[in-house]
Order: sequence, then structure tokens, then C-alpha cells
Amino acid sequence: MIDLAESQRRSRQAAAESRRDHELPFIVWPEDTATEAAWRDTCRQLPLLGYGGQILEPGYGIWKQTPVFTYLPASPYRWFLVDATGLGQAGEPALTMEEFRQHYQAFAAAVEARKPGTTIGLGVVELGEFRVVVAAYIRYVKDGG
Repeated sequence: MIDLAESQRRSRQAAAESRRDHELPFIVWPEDTATEAAWRDTCRQLPLLGYGGQILEPGYGIWKQTPVFTYLPASPYRWFLVDATGLGQAGEPALTMEEFRQHYQAFAAAVEARKPGTTIGLGVVELGEFRVVVAAYIRYVKDGG
């Protein structure tokens, strides 16, 4: 019998393989935001998805890009603009990794408050020399799925 930690590790591995195979958003788990190191590791795994708007997940449902300000009206961001160099400073237009983690946590809490149990994913929609644009996705499940 496997323990809970091993079960979670296997689930994460299967999700990562599925994401690579089908170009699906990366599902962010609570432990992915627990520390700055865990968050950095999570961000390295985000797939490049482009500005598609929505992604069909065969046999399950659909992922829809969801503007951040839909759930955080005061947010200046449609998508998360993140410093890719690691040299950015707080207060610049592109979020530092720590600022990105804080903004994502606020977004996830707002989604959970309005739609409990909602699955959120992230994907890179644009690469730049010094920054990346990361979109949030919400998974909508097919009826009976």
C-alpha cells in the first residue's frame, strides 16, 4: 500500500505528463505556493500555450483563459506579467516571483470564494526577453464527466 505522499507524487507526475502530451494548463496545488522555492519550481513547469482563449481537454472538459480582474476587480492585470530574469524589483510593471506568488494566491482565494472547488491552471501565453505573460485558466467539466 502506498502512503498519501506517494499517491500525491504519482498524481502530480501523471498530471505533468498529461500536460506535456496534450498542452494543458499546469494545475497549481496549494503546496505549489507554500514557499518561494516551491513557487519557482512550479513556474519552471508552466507550459507555453499561447493566446488561444480555451483548450479542449479530450474526454473531460474545457479550460478557459480567465482574466485576473474577473475575480480581482482592483487588479491592474488581465494576465500576470512576470519578470523572467530574476533581477526585477518590487514596484516595477513586471511582477517579481514573490509578487507573482502573492497575486496568484489572492486570485486563487477569490476564485475559491466565488466558485468553491474550481480547478485553476496556469500557462505561459507570451515569452519576452525579460518577461513572460502568464494566463490563468479555469477548468469547466463536461456534464456527466
